[in-house]
Formats: sequence, structure tokens, C-alpha cells
Amino acid sequence: MDRDQVISVLGDFVQFQTPIGPGDNLPAKCPFHSGGQEKNPSFYVYVGPTNFNKSTGSAFCHKCVKGWSLRSLLKDLNRGYTEIHETLTKLGSVSGFQKLQTPHQRTLDLSNPVLPEWLLATYDYCPKDLLRSGFTKKVLKDFDIGFDLLHGRITFPLRDHLGRLVGISGRTVLGHPIRYKIYKSEINQPRYNLVKQRLLWNLHDVRVRADQQTLQSPIMLCEGFKAVMWLKQQGYPNAVCSLGTHTSEEQILLLSYLTDSLLVFFDNDRAGIWATHKVIAKLTKYFSLELAKYPSAEKSDSPDDLSKEEIDHAVINSLSVTEWRSRYAKILREIRRDRSDR
Repeated sequence: MDRDQVISVLGDFVQFQTPIGPGDNLPAKCPFHSGGQEKNPSFYVYVGPTNFNKSTGSAFCHKCVKGWSLRSLLKDLNRGYTEIHETLTKLGSVSGFQKLQTPHQRTLDLSNPVLPEWLLATYDYCPKDLLRSGFTKKVLKDFDIGFDLLHGRITFPLRDHLGRLVGISGRTVLGHPIRYKIYKSEINQPRYNLVKQRLLWNLHDVRVRADQQTLQSPIMLCEGFKAVMWLKQQGYPNAVCSLGTHTSEEQILLLSYLTDSLLVFFDNDRAGIWATHKVIAKLTKYFSLELAKYPSAEKSDSPDDLSKEEIDHAVINSLSVTEWRSRYAKILREIRRDRSDR
């Protein structure tokens, strides 16, 4: 993606200062205030080469005090998701596995031991707890969800980014203090050791659509399996989770292969809010971020607590990082105070 391509793509929506100068930061009239007709341009589009501080096509407005990646800028200009993806693909900014990487990231190990698929036959039972929670048999089948009768756990197959079975996680329904566990002895594989930091649950499914350029919704980062499954059932199949709230370098690298923007949809309880706060600080170095807007900032919801209409509203009215921090400022202050008192 070069300077002329960026100017060509944005020229229909952004009025660049005439004549267009030779620099890498091109001044323009901001399309988001003063009706796009401000007297003195306050909006700048970066058309230089992508580096570790800026990406080609990113923009910033000094009056709005807001920045955009090219993807998020096109979204705010009311371009449809399919149109945005087609545009970025033509520009070469999202062709798989060409995302900017640091020298360290190039050396990251993404491998895990591959397990035989027949292991899942051991847990070939439909978990009634999830059916009672509102999940359909179809979505449970899509994710190969099963039930471990011996240990009383709902089982979730763990697959790598290529779709290979590399592990099984079990969630207790018996009130066991260890709510989730990665199976080791249960699968009876010599010297088996899973590194979960190298996985993003459901990424293999999202990757297929990204490779085929058929993504119809943003890629969402969630906390847990149920959130990913519920979002898919409600029409948002491009959700992944990191098996917890920590996001590793390997997981960041895997995500960077597919997108330069993410919608974070962590739980809305205090733990999830604090985890969102931490993940924002980490991911803004690599992605343009938006945050799902829950119906209430005070109610401890998770994505799988929301109706289809509430999820649609949370996605369509997603918050910028600045807006999210403002909305949760009081809660974050309380959490910081509580943590400092320990």
C-alpha cells in the first residue's frame, strides 16, 4: 500500500489540502466536524511506509483528539464491513501473514503436540447444562462440545490455528474449586504438554473466512468459551478467546496475521473491566481497538448474558478506548484503590 493508493481510496471522503504536498503527513479537512468544511485543516493522514509507530493510511484529528487506523477510519466514514475488507485486500494491507512483525515475533514458537481426533469420542455426550442455558444443539456440534461423565465436566476441544486438535479443556458442573482444567492424564499421551499461550480458541475457524475474504463481522476478543459460542449463535462467528484474560505475544502475532483492528468483548464484572484495562494497554501497540458497549456499566454481565438485540447494540455502538476509559473511570479508580489496600 503506497501514498497514491491511500489518497485514491480516501479522496472521495476526505478533502486534502490543495495542492497535495510531498510529506508523509498530509493535511486535510476533518470529515467528522464542521460539516467537513473547517477553515484550517486539523486532520492528518499518514501516507509514509508502515513502521512500529505508524501504519500507512492511519489518521489523526487535533480537534477531535482522536486517531484512526485506515480500517477504523473507513468504518467511521460509514463504509460497510465487506467493502472495507475488499478495499484493504486490494491495497495489500490484510493479505494473510504479511502483517508487520518484530524480529522477536518472527522467532516465536506456535507449535503444540497434535492429538488424535478419536479422543473426542470419549466425550461424545451433549451437555444438558448448556442446552438449558439457551445454546442450540447445532452450535454445540459446531464446536464439538461434549461431556466427561467420569469427572462431571463439559469438554471443549482445543485446536491450533490450523484446526488440529491439540488439547481438551473441561469445565466442572459439580462445583469443583478448579472450574476449568486442561486435561493431561485424562488423554493418556506420553510426555504431553500443552502451551495454551500459543492458542486462540476458534481462531482456526475465523482464519478460514479471513483467508477466503468472507469475514462479515469484526474479529472479537473474548474471555471464555461460552462467550465465543454465544456470539456465534447470535450471528457473530468471528470471536476468539485466549483461555483467560492474559494475551500473550504468540496470540498477538496470530491475531496480527488476520487483522489490524479488534473489538474487545470481555466480561463486564470488575475482574473483566480490570482485564480490559490491562489488555488495552497491551494491544493498542499493535491494533486499532474498539470496546463493546454493554447496556450498563454497572451490571456484571458477560456476552452470553446478552440478547441478540443487546449484542447488536454493543457492537454497533462500540466505544473507542478514550470513551471506554471515561465510561469506566469511577470503577477503575475503585479497583485501583482496592488493589492498593491489599
